[in-house]
Amino acid sequence: LYQGSLVSAIGTSLYSFAAGLYIQDLFGYDNGATYLALFSSVGMLVQVLISPFAGTLIDNISKVKVLWITDLIRGFLFLGALYILSLGLPKEELVWYLLGVVIIASLNQAFFGPASTSVIPEIVQPKNIQAANGANGTIQSFQMVLGAAAGMFLYGLIGFEAAVLINAISFFASAFSEMFIKTNP
Repeated sequence: LYQGSLVSAIGTSLYSFAAGLYIQDLFGYDNGATYLALFSSVGMLVQVLISPFAGTLIDNISKVKVLWITDLIRGFLFLGALYILSLGLPKEELVWYLLGVVIIASLNQAFFGPASTSVIPEIVQPKNIQAANGANGTIQSFQMVLGAAAGMFLYGLIGFEAAVLINAISFFASAFSEMFIKTNP
């Protein structure tokens, strides 16, 4: 659960930040700063607006399925982003596709977050719930900072396309590991 939460939380914000840097490089520093701010803030805004509704929706379904399905969707989503990057689209068009990826990834994170929190009582003993919630809260607190730092680091070190590929692979690995979470609803 914690490995999946860490990958999911960091991966979505990693992409948002790295995509903003990529678009900033494409448009230069005059217009690029606006796009960097747009990419960074849209993902957070979507999660803040959708999470309360997502929490209500997932109450009656398998939280473990929500976890691995949302990670699987994001794995394919980031592979799709790589395909979009390979098309050689004009930068004015590319920016909207990449922003759409941010929105879809953030929607998935809005479902993943409440599912990862509400599944804790189903997988740990009652005496360990407080400690488990604390560990989960720590992961969620650091997600944006670690994601932005990872996005900046990977973007500078290996480039945007490679960072997106690593992100996609990490979501697939996370989804696979989450399939083995056993619950006692």
